[in-house]
Amino acid sequence: MSLEILTAGPMLTVQDAGRFGLRHMGVSPAGPIDRAAMALANALVGNAPGAAALEFAGPAGSFRCDRPLRFAVAGADCPIRIDKRVVLAGESHRLNPGETLTVGVPEGTVWAYLAFSGAIATPEVLGSRATHLRSGLGGPEGRALAAGDRL
Repeated sequence: MSLEILTAGPMLTVQDAGRFGLRHMGVSPAGPIDRAAMALANALVGNAPGAAALEFAGPAGSFRCDRPLRFAVAGADCPIRIDKRVVLAGESHRLNPGETLTVGVPEGTVWAYLAFSGAIATPEVLGSRATHLRSGLGGPEGRALAAGDRL
């Protein structure tokens, strides 16, 4: 399955439970800022609590898939649309091929999470998919997601 990033907010990254046991070598554990919110988003789509999901501050962006999947946003209320239909955070929703998912700015907080059924599959770096921007680890090539990326 492929998830295409059509537009991406400035702080859209892949996060999972994080990488631990490497701090003595200067490696940050990274992982989600709000573990409970990421775990909830994952639970709503049937993933394990620490499965890779998307963390965002500001607008998440817009997305399209090539097969039906479930998604959920947790951590904050924010405007969410499937094409022109408004859906709510804190619930699981179906996204079909050809539909565009748009997730706006979290309300009342900075960080929120977008999980997809089956989780996000990027290469693991030191045992984790978590992105740490300062050290360039995790995610796609250690960077934030951008328009045109496929997960």
